[in-house]
Amino acid sequence: MPGRNAKLLVLVVCGLLAPLVAWVVCLPSCCQPTATVYRRHAFRVYRQSFDSLPACSDPHRVVRLDRVEVHIVGDRRHFDWARAVSDQDIQGYARRPNQIWLLGRQVKGRIVINQAVAGHELNHLLNHADPLIANPDTLDDLGA
Repeated sequence: MPGRNAKLLVLVVCGLLAPLVAWVVCLPSCCQPTATVYRRHAFRVYRQSFDSLPACSDPHRVVRLDRVEVHIVGDRRHFDWARAVSDQDIQGYARRPNQIWLLGRQVKGRIVINQAVAGHELNHLLNHADPLIANPDTLDDLGA
């Protein structure tokens, strides 16, 4: 019965090698911090969303924002707006004149901010300065 033993040997070897091969294949992505994987995926999704909008004919608009002040705080209790302190869904906010407030985290001694939130809040300042720039809170109404 050498054929039966050979099949059994192949099954055992495959059973031992399959997890090893899967581990080696997944190793590069598994070594990246979860935040890195999510951030890269989000950028791809935002890019796909933007690319799905119809192209327009050569826009060139200059919006000047004088003395933008960005506050980065590690805890929402430092926000300077009562609703933002109590509402866990608020990750940042913008207000006149040219202030942005963001939550930040510290990683290996460096401050990291949520890039999507920072861009969203910058968009508010652009909208305040030039109403032709869409308010980021009303993009659903525009179908964008």
